Amino acid sequence: MCNEIAREGLQESMEANAGTFMLRLLARWQRLLALGADGLLSQEAALGLHGELSLLLNAIDQFGTSTAVNGWTGPKDAPQDFLLPPGFIEVKSIRSGSPEIKISSLEQLDGGNGSITLHVREYANSIHGTGGTSLGQTVRQVRDKLKDDPTAALQFEALLKEAGYTDRSEYFVEELRLTRTTWYKVDEMFPCLPRSKVPASITKGRYSLQLAQLDAFITDTLI
Repeated sequence: MCNEIAREGLQESMEANAGTFMLRLLARWQRLLALGADGLLSQEAALGLHGELSLLLNAIDQFGTSTAVNGWTGPKDAPQDFLLPPGFIEVKSIRSGSPEIKISSLEQLDGGNGSITLHVREYANSIHGTGGTSLGQTVRQVRDKLKDDPTAALQFEALLKEAGYTDRSEYFVEELRLTRTTWYKVDEMFPCLPRSKVPASITKGRYSLQLAQLDAFITDTLI
């Protein structure tokens, strides 16, 4: 860890915020140390990454390689997973039939002056060869789309590393089929606990939202 901090620190510009730089690297190592004994992402983390990369594929088609990859902010420990031309997007990937989603921080649905859209992707297990994709296959699909943009390709590999992903055969075993996608507009009436409306004495918070109670906030597909 110390070697990586020294090596990457030498590549930072003199104007870089040292505190932010250190926190970013420490957060990366925290994720790596949180991996299982086999070095693999947990099932929940792998599902979340699968959903983010699937949306990234769509974003590349709509906004181009550079804008899409630059807009994937989740691995950088940003509160939301994407910042794209439509605004902030938070992606939640769940198993089909799950009644709720988990909000991991007070900042996650707090866009300040910017708009946030909550995107829920539901997945079901798929038998091999019946139209599903594995996490490893999805990574390959993104790499294929970036093959003509070396800068975006290098940035994508760095982001994969930040997310705790390494090429492993285990990530090609489970295949998932997308069964439903829903977009929700997070406005002032949306049921959430944003940092801006929580007492300062509450420093952290996690909570769950019942999907059945969010129908009034469904909005048009952004990507």
